[in-house]
Amino acid sequence: MPINVHHRQFIPYKLFSTLIVLLFCSFISVSYAQEKFIIRGTSLNYKGRIYLDWNDHIDTVLIKDNKFQFEGTSPRIMNTRLFVDSDLPVESNWLYLESGETKITIDTTTITSLGTDKAACMVNIHFTKAGPINEVLSLHEKKFRALVPRYIHASEAEQFQFAVSMTRDQFREYPESLAPLFYLVSTGTKDFLPPSLLDSIYRQLPERYRATVYGEAVKKRLEYYERTTAGQAIKNFKALNAAGDSISTAGFKGKYLLVDLWASWCAPCREEIPLLKELYEQYKGNRFALLGVSIDRDWADWLKAVEKEQLPWVNAIDPRHFDAEIYRYFRANAVPFNLLLDPEGKVVAVDLHGEALRNKLAEVLKQ
Repeated sequence: MPINVHHRQFIPYKLFSTLIVLLFCSFISVSYAQEKFIIRGTSLNYKGRIYLDWNDHIDTVLIKDNKFQFEGTSPRIMNTRLFVDSDLPVESNWLYLESGETKITIDTTTITSLGTDKAACMVNIHFTKAGPINEVLSLHEKKFRALVPRYIHASEAEQFQFAVSMTRDQFREYPESLAPLFYLVSTGTKDFLPPSLLDSIYRQLPERYRATVYGEAVKKRLEYYERTTAGQAIKNFKALNAAGDSISTAGFKGKYLLVDLWASWCAPCREEIPLLKELYEQYKGNRFALLGVSIDRDWADWLKAVEKEQLPWVNAIDPRHFDAEIYRYFRANAVPFNLLLDPEGKVVAVDLHGEALRNKLAEVLKQ
């Protein structure tokens, strides 16, 4: 049977699925040109077709005499997955495309996915020749899989500490390898680590690694933390109102200002509007203002949404979309995104929603 893409399911590790298993579905660009990769494999107990999922497409080869081979060129190091024909969901462990030759041996087993009662077909990858990324991360994976059963039913706080500890251990055990840094960035783990730990990791990186795209990504995350620290003064940002006139954050000095970044096409943004209206009606006046900044590309879509939602606060647009200056400055990952500024234009809090936003406004604007 042909491979069923719907069979690709990931082991539900709760918080780990965000911090770690993103390795299976994320990749990161690196500055080397199109370079050739070759994966030579031996299959111990599976005969049939095997699939390599990479760079948004799937290659397939038929295993002959227990041997198979994939080759191609890639503009980046990227993670891949191997699949086989199976009526069960297919899992596989980590494999990265690196320039040069990688030799692996695979075997397939039926497992029960952790945390569920469903069985899965596991493609186990064993390296006999690996590049520096695969070499280190394959060792790390063995430790990870051995420890997961102890934590699968733990609280999210305990799981988070586990992920932090694993990251710290990677850098301690492999200080001269690029692999921990690659892992940190490609999984998005850098976005969840405590700022103090991320800063410590960055300071200890060899200069040659700081200069890579991975080092730059960590540096940019640290800049985000610095810019969003409470008490930090921000630069003046400008956007345009419906008449095309410039509206700036500096024009609201003397008041607490909530800057709400949103877009007409963003469902969560629209869902948040009733709460924003409630809070605006409660606090509007001499001490509080709200500035809505849309990142819509199309002015008509923005104006239509403003009219439909009957937004009572000052509204502006930066049609550069995700290149909007304020969006890029704070390295927002998505909308809705907001920041609360004090009367001097300094950061009070960033990206608060729901009850967290309600409580913070009550705290700073208590009558």
